[in-house]
Amino acid sequence: MLETIDSTNDEALRRINTGVVGGEVILARRQTAGRGRHGQTWESPPGNLYLSITVDPPDGRPVGELAFVAGLAAAEAIEAATGGNVRVMLKWPNDLMHAGRKLGGLLIEGATGTGVRTLAVGLGVNLVSFPENASYPATSLAEAGCRVEAIAVAQAFHNHLDGWLRNWANNCFEPVRTAWLARAAGLGGELVVHLPDGKEWIGLFQDIDEQGALVLQTENGMTRTVTAGAIFSVTG
Repeated sequence: MLETIDSTNDEALRRINTGVVGGEVILARRQTAGRGRHGQTWESPPGNLYLSITVDPPDGRPVGELAFVAGLAAAEAIEAATGGNVRVMLKWPNDLMHAGRKLGGLLIEGATGTGVRTLAVGLGVNLVSFPENASYPATSLAEAGCRVEAIAVAQAFHNHLDGWLRNWANNCFEPVRTAWLARAAGLGGELVVHLPDGKEWIGLFQDIDEQGALVLQTENGMTRTVTAGAIFSVTG
């Protein structure tokens, strides 16, 4: 375990650019430049989990599916590490939820080298603390009554990720999609989705499609497919 790093994903990407392939694990006690999706700051005080693993997606599988594979592995890892005392749900596309609040998140990034397929899968989990003024209400395992060491969650994530990667390689996306929907936060309820262009869509969360896009039904009966965006409200 590293004491301090700018970002475990940055370190993973540096290693990928030097020729490292899948299976490299970077775990740190603290990050000085942690980040989430769209460059958002990820607060990284000591005590929480900051982890990245390099992954080689199976040949022929769209790399976007990896977010769902990793989400399932992370949810199962947290539940295993807490002895089943915490139920983890998944908020599209990459957040880990407990009791309606954000417990952690995933960030998947590619290296800059042309033709490099190895990806950095970053996982952050609030073990002992969480940001008080986050854009989405947050929580921690400690607040949920569970004290867990970072290394225990990291090891469980590594094991569950390996299992889901093999499942994905052997059986393609459908088993992943089915298992992910069983944990989908807000499925059947109303979502407010902020799109990258600034627009906002409101609708019922019906499904994710075969490519992992979010499927919404709006109040006028139209079906909209969301491939990129952020959910800011979940009901149901």
